[in-house]
Amino acid sequence: MQGTESQDFNAHNPLSKNSCGQNAVEQAAAAHNELPPSIAAKNLCTGYGKKIIVSGLTISIEPGKIITLIGPNGSGKSTVLKTLTAQLRAMGGTVSVMGKAISSIKNSVLAKKIAMVTTERIKPECMTCRDVVATGRYPHTGYLGLLSPEDYKKVDEAMELVHAAEVAHKNFNLISDG
Repeated sequence: MQGTESQDFNAHNPLSKNSCGQNAVEQAAAAHNELPPSIAAKNLCTGYGKKIIVSGLTISIEPGKIITLIGPNGSGKSTVLKTLTAQLRAMGGTVSVMGKAISSIKNSVLAKKIAMVTTERIKPECMTCRDVVATGRYPHTGYLGLLSPEDYKKVDEAMELVHAAEVAHKNFNLISDG
């Protein structure tokens, strides 16, 4: 990927379409009659203003799977992620979440389905690591954003799951990025 040129990912993308119009993930899903992909993009074209950064991307992210985008700095990885999570509007192609066009999903509903952690370091004032993790529960709360005991239980479970419970009560600004 080059930051100054648009790229056609399909030339070297294992998720590119075959002669039948399906990529390997779609073939496997069709064969097993599975749920639609959590997030899918077809012939995605994205960038900023009129400058195309990435074009021709077709990708299918299956429920429960972890994916990795690899490429040099400035090649469009963050741009693709921002487009897949509706933080940036696609310039062409389609993006869907659980089989529905992302543009047709209300932000309040989308916030419950998709979360993304970027490499940009946030600087919250006077927040513990647990407080920062708890912000991920806000889309599931009411108008005032008050967390219930069940929300805090889910926060604690998430921190246990990623082996971060030991830093739960530390000041977020004082811990390492690693």
